[in-house]
Amino acid sequence: LGYKVADYYNKTAKMLNERYFSAVTAKQDLAFLPIETPEAKAYVKEMTYCVEFALANRKLMMHRMVEALTKVVGEFETDEIINKAHNFAAWENHYGENVFVHRKGATRARKDELGMIPGSQGTCSYIVRGLGNADSFESCSHGAGRKMGRKQAQRALNLEAATAALDATGVVHA
Repeated sequence: LGYKVADYYNKTAKMLNERYFSAVTAKQDLAFLPIETPEAKAYVKEMTYCVEFALANRKLMMHRMVEALTKVVGEFETDEIINKAHNFAAWENHYGENVFVHRKGATRARKDELGMIPGSQGTCSYIVRGLGNADSFESCSHGAGRKMGRKQAQRALNLEAATAALDATGVVHA
């Protein structure tokens, strides 16, 4: 859902940028919606809905996972949920100004704020604590990156070979 909303408004922004003769070209893929426009207001509202919807889904998945694990290992303690949405924008104050920050490929990392950096397939993920680095707008990576895109991986990789390679790492136990 979030991707569909972002894609729709990115296309809308590109169209409006062309109409307004913006210096931002479609090739740069940096189109923008002036915040006072009806399109920007609609985008913020729909993006916020998508972020809240995703959080509700993660909470439900976590609840069901805890239920399933409890049946196997008995009662256990859990820590607070680390809620780290990515690829969304929010109003924040940086360098004494209120700005709309869009972290593409990053998450917020305020001082001592917990976060997660997922590993690539077959590698470990990490729980991290934010440094609050002002130069990065208090941001950090939200993933390990990957060597190829999803479509390229679907064309190039063999499922059986990839499964065998994951089994060999010992990271994934089936």
